[in-house]
Amino acid sequence: MRRRRTFLAAVGAGLATAIAGCGYQAGAGDLAWDGRGARGSTVTPSRSDRTWLADGESLFGVLNQSGRTHDFETGQWHEFSNVHVSVYDDAGDRRWRAETDDRQYQADGEPAVADGSAYLPLEGGIVAAVGPDSEGDDGGEDDDGSEGNGGEVRWTAEVGEPDLRLAASGRLVVAAGEGAVHGFDPDDGETLFTIGVGADVPGVAVDGDRAWARVGGTESRLLALDTDGRRATAALPDGVRWLETAAGRAFVGPVEDGLTWGFDGGGERVVDPEVGGVAGDRPLVGGDRLYHVGRGELLAVDARSGERVWRRERSLPDERVATPDGLYAHGSLPDADGCGLVAIDADGEKRWSASVPDEPGCSGGLFALGDRLVVADDFRLYGFHARRGSRRSVV
Repeated sequence: MRRRRTFLAAVGAGLATAIAGCGYQAGAGDLAWDGRGARGSTVTPSRSDRTWLADGESLFGVLNQSGRTHDFETGQWHEFSNVHVSVYDDAGDRRWRAETDDRQYQADGEPAVADGSAYLPLEGGIVAAVGPDSEGDDGGEDDDGSEGNGGEVRWTAEVGEPDLRLAASGRLVVAAGEGAVHGFDPDDGETLFTIGVGADVPGVAVDGDRAWARVGGTESRLLALDTDGRRATAALPDGVRWLETAAGRAFVGPVEDGLTWGFDGGGERVVDPEVGGVAGDRPLVGGDRLYHVGRGELLAVDARSGERVWRRERSLPDERVATPDGLYAHGSLPDADGCGLVAIDADGEKRWSASVPDEPGCSGGLFALGDRLVVADDFRLYGFHARRGSRRSVV
């Protein structure tokens, strides 16, 4: 079976090349590339746990790895445990990779990515910033023919709390734990603020130079913070389960009667969109839109005005991603003969749907990078065209 697939792939590549000469343009949902995400770690881990994250331009694979490595200088084998980060562009090519320097700690919590860098919560209450190295190595081959790293750990900061939740933008990195919220400069790791809250922080979000934290405990509240540590608070009702940001505002839900609440940077409630039965799940954010998806229902809210833009009776697969152009989803599609991709435009209308190959099938997370939709399935990546092209007859 594998030999047959290899043969078909070769035939497909040759056919695509031939058609390209006739003015062929790939259609939306067509496979553009696959398998390049298998590259990455220089070792074979005995235990792995890979998390995929995207910032709109790059896809980050964060991998906990452990095992044994050989030190050629001493001739000894050593046990190791660290975090490996691989970063890919929309063509499936690796931009850079890096490993945490300390071989004792793994990622423990919720990492974040922003502006081409990854921020990792490590065991022991450490925050590590990983990004492209300062010498501009592109992650290609070194002079000796081996693959270069192109990335480095830029800074670390100790906060002393385990299981941190991180959120980041190009101007602010925030780490929240069981009793405090910490803010850092993303460039050098300088501590901007540390604010004790005396309770668990189940949700944290960043938009530009503003952060919001959803504080639990006996009196649930929303904490708004700027880079100087100035803060404002707002009381939240019982039952709030999520926090999201859009258009410089923080949104929480659900609250009574199918509402969500939207707050400005001063902690003032400025909008309260009514979204009904879809208020319970965290919305997707695409530009200035909040997209609420429920069983058989799809609803868009303007984050600035709080007005409901449209509502559609439509079901989407479980893997979804939003962009300023609309929504995409991946999974089981009855009208795509099994597993496929579907695109919904900003007006709520279906743009296109397409079936996908047996691999990846219905499995894998979905991410939007440029004009590509990327399905990340463990160690393999699959890139699909997101924009509709034109197909000309081969004959």
